[in-house]
Amino acid sequence: MHEVIATHRVGFRLLKKIHETDHKIIPVYLLQIVFQLAQTYISLFLTAGLVDALRLGDSDRR
Repeated sequence: MHEVIATHRVGFRLLKKIHETDHKIIPVYLLQIVFQLAQTYISLFLTAGLVDALRLGDSDRR
């Protein structure tokens, strides 16, 4: 348990140092993550639509 707390303590210290160095890095990084996730979900959504269209087209042929 102490190892977990120590790991988190080190992580928070690193975040504080990063924030002190450049306070814009963390929000920009979080924004990048949000856009990457949005891109992934949009791709999945469009792929699902394509698969549905192909599946419906295939069932019309039978």
